[in-house]
Amino acid sequence: VCGVEGAGIPPLSYFRNCIVWFKENRKNPLFVFLTDEPDFVEKNLSEFLVDIGSDAVISQNDFKVDFAIMTLCDGGILSPSSFAWWGAYFMRQRDVVFAPKFWLGFRFKIDYPEGTFPSFAIPVEISNS
Repeated sequence: VCGVEGAGIPPLSYFRNCIVWFKENRKNPLFVFLTDEPDFVEKNLSEFLVDIGSDAVISQNDFKVDFAIMTLCDGGILSPSSFAWWGAYFMRQRDVVFAPKFWLGFRFKIDYPEGTFPSFAIPVEISNS
């Protein structure tokens, strides 16, 4: 994205801050990680979830099953991807969905690709530090 390798991956702080928001503002949230990188999630977020006392499941399913699961969620913390965009779009009872402000251009503070930020999501400013 924007010519920088790894530029489309939000920092862990983005996910952790959004997780804390759900923990503080929703009763007994269950976090379901729908990812093609389950080992990364296990390594980088599982301890954090235990520390804040949250339940979590890391999916090991096929992407089609993960997509179906996403549509049954009522909240989400999106990575800037078309998979996440459409999964959240089709949520049956969408409540709160967070996404990086500027979508894929969050590191450079430019709307990229222009006009793709989901209108149903709450933009989260991501610090470059």
